[in-house]
Amino acid sequence: MMKKLYMQLIAEFKRLGSTIVFASLSKIIICTKKRSVSDAKAYVDFILNSIHKKDLFHSIEIKAESCWEYLMWMDQANHGGVRGKLPKENDDEEPVDGTAYLNDSNDELIAAAPEDEPNVEMNWNMKKYLPTAASCQNYFQIVIASHIHAMYNHSLEERQYIEPGNTPIKKRTSSQSQRVAETSATPSLVTFAQERISGDLTQTLFSVTQKIQHTLSGDRSSNTDPSAEFPLLPGSHLPLNNPALEFVKFICKVLSLDSNTQNQVNKLRRDLLRLLGVGEFSSEATFRDPCSSLVLPEVICLSCNSCRDLDLCRDPFIAPAEGNKPASCRCANLECGGEYDMDFLETQLIDMVQKQSMAFILQDLKCVKCRGVKATNMSRYCTCAGNFAYTAPIDDFFDKLKTFRNVASHYKLTLLEETVNWIMERNPYMSK
Repeated sequence: MMKKLYMQLIAEFKRLGSTIVFASLSKIIICTKKRSVSDAKAYVDFILNSIHKKDLFHSIEIKAESCWEYLMWMDQANHGGVRGKLPKENDDEEPVDGTAYLNDSNDELIAAAPEDEPNVEMNWNMKKYLPTAASCQNYFQIVIASHIHAMYNHSLEERQYIEPGNTPIKKRTSSQSQRVAETSATPSLVTFAQERISGDLTQTLFSVTQKIQHTLSGDRSSNTDPSAEFPLLPGSHLPLNNPALEFVKFICKVLSLDSNTQNQVNKLRRDLLRLLGVGEFSSEATFRDPCSSLVLPEVICLSCNSCRDLDLCRDPFIAPAEGNKPASCRCANLECGGEYDMDFLETQLIDMVQKQSMAFILQDLKCVKCRGVKATNMSRYCTCAGNFAYTAPIDDFFDKLKTFRNVASHYKLTLLEETVNWIMERNPYMSK
């Protein structure tokens, strides 16, 4: 029933003209396509009033919690931008915004910043999977933060020349008008972003990539393995062995989040890959998220009773074990900050492992030829003379077990690690 009501709510937002950026049972992020916070806030208030008038949504409590003036969004663990300030009821100021952020349980860390200084908030989980050597993580942070800051400053300068209540009029080409109409970006901002990526950002990334390549991968006389430079984290699941290549893939993936600069980013990516001697369409040049996911659903805080899905590979509120200090996990509600019981979380994870193991053992077999499910117990072949195979591949189950083992090792969950190792050792088709 909760999921059904949730789907009805999302459909109502779309019907009222909102673009859904992210949605879950606890928060919704929408793009209002407005150019000021006051306009975005009025638009959100209109939507919420329309929703509350319907009997179907009387049980939902939802309000505008915070907003973004500029936002680059990949997923819940990878996003960055400049936060805005919602106007108060008796405040006549008009801050600027392009995206409204709705949240009925304040479960995201909001960094404080001076009122006059814009705060570029960076939440990129993928950055942690780059090597710390040769300042790979620092360069990633600097390049993306400077791009966000430059885009935000240009939008501010552009608004200074626009009188309140007027809409800027500029002739657009047919292709550009179709592209810009999908977002709140003006033609001037789109042109600025395209020129910046083709100019200053390209030169910066060429020099940085060459430095990383020379420092970590360029010295062939040494016997050091470049893959040893990458950190081993709970979500690690890819064989990473080229720091410069991964840096280029991560940077280009973030820059490609802006649909208005696709052509410029594709050219930048092609030139950087050519610099590294990697083919544009090769498998190693394809971006894959370096962090796997292990979600423990519906974790309830005993202090404030807030409920959320806990991703043990991506959640920023989990602190790993250090020395004699055990791992800890805090509540995401800033007003609470209470710690979860790690023994209880470990018990829930062990239960998940056992259920997935039982589901793999009891799964149906299917024919590789006709895709039919095996109906008899003793037959070795299907009636169409095809062989039987697993419905859920054993490699997928093995990858899940490796993620469980990485989480157990990283957070020193001894009982969980012993359970996973026992399952893997008893299965002749699996090996460490």
